[in-house]
This record gives sequence, structure tokens and C-alpha cells, in this order.
Amino acid sequence: IEESEARTRAEGEETCVARITSELEAVEISQKGLRQEARDAQSRCEQVAGAQEGQLESQLQERDDAVAALRRELSESHGQQERSEALAQRLEAEVSAQSTLAS
Repeated sequence: IEESEARTRAEGEETCVARITSELEAVEISQKGLRQEARDAQSRCEQVAGAQEGQLESQLQERDDAVAALRRELSESHGQQERSEALAQRLEAEVSAQSTLAS
């Protein structure tokens, strides 16, 4: 009887070990799948981040170009204003000189 009980216990332990081993293998397979999904998700995130970075760099370059163009226009406008003021002063001086000659 003891031998029979020992055999039954041993068979039960073997069944338990087999079941636990099978569950562990299933968990390992699941972990491998999850790791692959994580790597895939990280790769997609990096691709999106790279694309967004490229778009931002492009937008910043466009903004920098627009600022440079506005600065050139402002500089040209300032130069034109100075020339206009100088011309106005010369005209005023000529009108004043002609008025003096006429009188």
C-alpha cells in the first residue's frame, strides 16, 4: 500500500511538474511576444518622432527665412526713408535759396 501511495504521489508530482513546466513555457512565449511588440512600438515611435523632428526643422527654417526677409525689407525701408529725408532737406534748402534769390 505504501508503495502504491508513493507511486501515486510520484505520478502526481510528475504531472504537477509537467503542468508547471508547460505554464512556464507559455509565459516565456508570451514574454517573447510582448518584447517583440514593445520593440515594434518603440520603432514606430522613433519613426514618428523622426518625421516630426524633420517637420519642425523645416518649419523653423521657413520661419528663419521669413524673419531674414523681413529684416532685409526693414533695412531697405530704413535706407529709403533716410534718402527721402535727405532729398527733402536738399529741396527745402534749394527752395529757401531760390526764395532768397527772388527777394
